[in-house]
Amino acid sequence: FWAFALPALALAAGVGLDAVTNALRSSAARRLLPLTACALLAAELAPKSFEWTPVASQTDLPKSSQFLRDEPTVRGVLVLPLFGDHRETERMWLASFHGKPIANGYSGFLPASYRAFQERFDPFPVSDDLHDLRRLGLSHLEVHWDLFEASTRRTAFDRISAAERAGVLKVVFEEEPVVIYVLPDD
Repeated sequence: FWAFALPALALAAGVGLDAVTNALRSSAARRLLPLTACALLAAELAPKSFEWTPVASQTDLPKSSQFLRDEPTVRGVLVLPLFGDHRETERMWLASFHGKPIANGYSGFLPASYRAFQERFDPFPVSDDLHDLRRLGLSHLEVHWDLFEASTRRTAFDRISAAERAGVLKVVFEEEPVVIYVLPDD
């Protein structure tokens, strides 16, 4: 789209700049305006530095992602805690390697259904909600204990402990600080 729109936009800007320049009475101002426009354009188009972040490659996948990749019973995963911002992109990247669907995601737009999902299941679902996650097509929870805020870590731990005692959740992978649980069958 931009390949067609940009030349038209540049032409319109040039025609407008020409008209404004011709309307100026001072010859110095007529020479200065195009130079100022060029300087502003150069500043806008100047290369900008980016803060690059190293990400995992297929050869250095976290062990939790290797487990998800190799475990045939995994149908879908919810990674906790939920962030609902750019931090979800790393989880999306890892999902491209283990190949299992995840409930997490980020695109800059959060639909109301995702916000409701986040409010209901964050910091951790209560036991009754675990069956609903299974009905949504999820089979496993991947919990990153080190990423919970201190204010919600205790609540999440209490809910997981209650679900484990009730026999609703079972640990299938554990390597500090990540624990993967299998959700109950319906």
